[in-house]
This record gives sequence, C-alpha cells and structure tokens, in this order.
Amino acid sequence: GKLTLNLWARNPVGVVVLRDGDTVLNRRMETGEQQRWEAEYRFTLSADAAAALSLAINDRAALPLTGQGPAIVDLEINQANYTQFLPPDSALLARRAADSIARVAPKPADSTGEGTVYGD
Repeated sequence: GKLTLNLWARNPVGVVVLRDGDTVLNRRMETGEQQRWEAEYRFTLSADAAAALSLAINDRAALPLTGQGPAIVDLEINQANYTQFLPPDSALLARRAADSIARVAPKPADSTGEGTVYGD
C-alpha cells in the first residue's frame, strides 16, 4: 500500500520533505499549518526544530521526534521502518500488561513493624 505523511507545525519551522526522492516541500511552515502527502516507497524529512513538528504516518500519530536532537537531518521514513516511529499497538500493549500482572505473585504481608531496628 501507499505510505502517507501528515505534518503539523506547532511553531514556525523550516522543513524539507522528499517523497520518493522528489522534493515536495522546502520552506518555512507557519504555526498551525498542515501538509499531507502520499508516497509509494519513502519520505525523507529534515527540519530545523524537531520539537516544532508533529507528524502522523498512515493516519496514526507518530511519537515525538525530539529524540532525534534539536534538528532533523535526512530522516528516512519508509515502508520497512515506519512502524518504529509510531507508538506500540495499544491493544497489544494492554494484553502484555495483563499478562505481566497475572505473572506477578502476590507479595506476602510485611511482618516487620514500622521502624524495626535490626542489630545494635
């Protein structure tokens, strides 16, 4: 299927977007501006302020890009890697949490009184 990219500028930010190797955006986005593209294979994203951008991939909100440092340089989002930019599947996460809770044995009640001192 196709890959879609939505960008929202939270603050003014200089952005370069390549879609399958062709430049589709190379300018400053203004606060509140939104852009959307479809690609066959990949997007390459650069921005001078990672924190100013929110993005969605295939209509799913992506994780913040602030871990990439203050600026983003030639970040490739493609058919093979795009899921790493998305939060883990919430249904899967809920099942994993339920499993881990079920595996934790109940702790025995703490038999020592408050402030008990051992030794001298």
